[in-house]
Amino acid sequence: MLHMGLSSEWMKYFEVIALVSGAVLVLLFVGLQVGFDRWHEPQLRSLRSYVAATVLLELVAPLGISLFALLPGQRWWIASFIAAGLGAIGIVGHSELYRRDKKRDKGRAQQRQQTLLQGFDRFQVWASAIISTIAYGLLLFGALYRNYPVWLPIVGYVCIWLIVSGLFESWVLVTFPKGGLTSDVAGDSTEPRSIPSEGQPRGDTILKVELVEPRRQIGPSVSRSNAATPISSRLLDTVATTIVVSAAVAIALEPARRYLARVDRTGLR
Repeated sequence: MLHMGLSSEWMKYFEVIALVSGAVLVLLFVGLQVGFDRWHEPQLRSLRSYVAATVLLELVAPLGISLFALLPGQRWWIASFIAAGLGAIGIVGHSELYRRDKKRDKGRAQQRQQTLLQGFDRFQVWASAIISTIAYGLLLFGALYRNYPVWLPIVGYVCIWLIVSGLFESWVLVTFPKGGLTSDVAGDSTEPRSIPSEGQPRGDTILKVELVEPRRQIGPSVSRSNAATPISSRLLDTVATTIVVSAAVAIALEPARRYLARVDRTGLR
């Protein structure tokens, strides 16, 4: 049976999804900007920026599907198809960038230099390859087999999952510490060194082992880029920005809410 129109229940559902995904998208975009120095690594700029874009795409997808469902014609499957295509491009591009940076890291390790990729990057690429593939694959099948009523609830569930997944991945991206990036630098690690004991000839066999402190880094440390900014200050800035943006989103979406409420009361389409 072809979906010529959505029921009032589905219209209300997609209205809620549009409001939630739109508000969360704006908040996470602001959050990524506020916590930019937490997740951004200059030498991994392409990979980390790509990850941030794919996280935001997980919120753009349900927003687009909901808006297309609420528009006249209710052709939600168009946005579902577009989201699936963009998701596939994002997965392939993410895997390729990770493969390139991993190859570069192997070369740095052979030269006894610090490696840049962290466990977070490995988690992101595997989550993208497995979980995101399933989610965007379901959106693709939902668009292709839209004539079957069973696929509309599946697409609706995927919209909820993408919102939750985008929230979780953005939280990990913003809160993941940058510490430990300098621990693998050749010659910068703590290591035991044998020195002659006091009062003993330099050639004596009696040695005293001291733990030599790591050399101090000249200039700003990569692993302590946030030390100058108190956590409480960043938290207050984030909360204040969240309140302001939430109010702005609510005001901007109020006309759409009133219109949909009037349509629901009068039965207009």
